[in-house]
Amino acid sequence: MAMWDSYAFGNYRLFCRELRDILDYAGADKVLFGTDNPIFNTVMPTKEYIQLIKDLPANSPEGIEFTKEEVDGILGGNAAKVEVLKYSQIIAKEGYVIGSGGNVSVLIEGEEALAITPSSIDYFNLTENDICIVGFDSKPVEGEHRPSIETGFHIAVYKNRLDVNAIIHTHQTFASVFTVLNRPIPALFDEQVLHLGNIIDVIPYGVSGSPDLVQNVVSKLDNDCNCYLLQNHGALCLGLDLAQALRNVKLLEKTAKVYYYALNLEKELTTIPKPYEDVFFGLLKNEQQKEIERKKDIKTK
Repeated sequence: MAMWDSYAFGNYRLFCRELRDILDYAGADKVLFGTDNPIFNTVMPTKEYIQLIKDLPANSPEGIEFTKEEVDGILGGNAAKVEVLKYSQIIAKEGYVIGSGGNVSVLIEGEEALAITPSSIDYFNLTENDICIVGFDSKPVEGEHRPSIETGFHIAVYKNRLDVNAIIHTHQTFASVFTVLNRPIPALFDEQVLHLGNIIDVIPYGVSGSPDLVQNVVSKLDNDCNCYLLQNHGALCLGLDLAQALRNVKLLEKTAKVYYYALNLEKELTTIPKPYEDVFFGLLKNEQQKEIERKKDIKTK
């Protein structure tokens, strides 16, 4: 539904009529708001369109009715669950995790809640209904299974980095090499700095699911980067959406692989000159700031 905004504002009654027909035919759990194609074509809705959907129960044309429960489903949980399911299976298929390792989450638009993979279930055995919805208070909202043991640091990221809407935690191979070396990856490539930030830093070790790990993650977030190495554990990749987070997973692995081979040559290593590093990192920060302002506009409306 994310691309229906011009349709909604152009002919509101017809939009409501057709949306009602689709809901009656397919059911509210099949009408997705956040994207028309969860895997490859995520579309960020405008604040005006979000408000229009929220107001459907009160402002529907005569003879057409929507319930608050239907609207809540359209705006949040069902679309988020589909995205988390798809991306968790992508990272498993591409070898960034094995079994139920790692985790994937997405922030539910306009809510203090996230959709996240459950604990200890192989990604290829997951269904949409297995994905958990959890509030920022760490209390489950939806789902029959226990949420990922790492839900705490996902919540902490969303609370402390307002530019982030999606998180992928992996156990990918070459990035993991540097987690056991406790060695950050410097600014090697333009594209790396533009998307990941000026350093891929190491977050100190903490036991999975522990308060120590949550605190250690938070301690590094103010560098405004999108990728981190979890010491002796794996990688943490952030994004405006899951498509960006997945791109960052792949770019991290490419960068770590090149760095690994370069170090093994025992030759002098070069990094991006500082003035250019600052330019590319500045472009990333501008993108992040735009998302922060977008959320503030929605919240104050």
